[in-house]
Amino acid sequence: MKFIFFIVGFFFLLCFQNIVAQPKSAKELYQKGEFEFHLGSFVEANDYYEQALKIYPKYVEALFAQSKILFWQKKYEKSSQILEEIIKIAPNNAESYAYIGVIAYYQKNYDKAIDFLNRAIHLQPDLSITYHYRAESYFEQGLNSLALEDYSKAITLEPKTPELYFGKGRMLMLLEKWQEAEKNFSKAIELEPRKIDYYRFRFEVNFMLKNCQAMLNDLYILEKKFKQDIEISYLIIWIDCEIQQKNTQKAIELLDKCISLDEKNISFYIKRANLFETLQQYQNAINDLTKVILIEENNTILYQKLANLYWQINDKETALKYYQSIVLIDENQPAIQYKCGEILLSLDKKKEAKKYFLQALYKNYPLNLFSENAKKIIKKEIKRETKKQSKN
Repeated sequence: MKFIFFIVGFFFLLCFQNIVAQPKSAKELYQKGEFEFHLGSFVEANDYYEQALKIYPKYVEALFAQSKILFWQKKYEKSSQILEEIIKIAPNNAESYAYIGVIAYYQKNYDKAIDFLNRAIHLQPDLSITYHYRAESYFEQGLNSLALEDYSKAITLEPKTPELYFGKGRMLMLLEKWQEAEKNFSKAIELEPRKIDYYRFRFEVNFMLKNCQAMLNDLYILEKKFKQDIEISYLIIWIDCEIQQKNTQKAIELLDKCISLDEKNISFYIKRANLFETLQQYQNAINDLTKVILIEENNTILYQKLANLYWQINDKETALKYYQSIVLIDENQPAIQYKCGEILLSLDKKKEAKKYFLQALYKNYPLNLFSENAKKIIKKEIKRETKKQSKN
């Protein structure tokens, strides 16, 4: 994360000591410039700083104020040049080294950033921003353990800065220290509850910890505060958590949203159909699976699912059609063939039922699993075949 607002805050708070006292007129102009800066009037503020510097060219505070305006405007080269000019005037000014390092970080020159931040730390070891951006630079170079150490140091110096806990949490995630990462993200949220990224990262940590209830807590907050920003990948995890917690109706509501976002994703329809079946809303489940079967035409599992649902609503004829479709796709389905026979038998179609019972038996469907009525039909057919063969 790039914390420009955080940086500007530090710029504003820093004070420099000059070797020679500033003339009163220059100081008054500088103060007027600061007032305009606070109002966001950067052009007017810079005019006052320029006037102060005409009176006193080595006015460090005014120079630094100009550099922070340039930094705010992302004119990093010009801002850095002014900071280097300050160092010539005040060679032991740690803050100027620090912010040249920060600018180098934003310019993605991480070696230079670390070099200047090290110099600043040598001159003044209690500047939290130096550890913060050295940590960020280490992170960019893949030196996660060093980054973690620097974040810890920065937090010691600035324990109420949420960005630091967030940064430390990221490092801990990369090191797969999930519990510690969760604590740091929680602290960041405690200090700044309006940042969506803090919740997102804590959610991802709790996903790794398989802490469904904690994930749900964050998702409810995201739903309330950042509803439009919840990604479909989060919704999918959310659905699974609600199912795990047996909140079936909420899971269905979330699946409705997923389908509205990606209506061609058949997995959503299948999952919603399963939930409808759990609630014994069989017709809703049938409607969802019927949409899927148009795409998955040869999916015997779906045909069986639909057949079972039609059986649940006592539509035996339609259930039979789906079972028969399974057999047409795959003849090696003795259990389904037996099921077709049972449905035909219940519809008083013994002759057709017999064919399916025999097919099931020939494909090694266990005879002990046959109903008594089915066994009678089989035994009668076996006797008939035996008698026929004996005559021949």
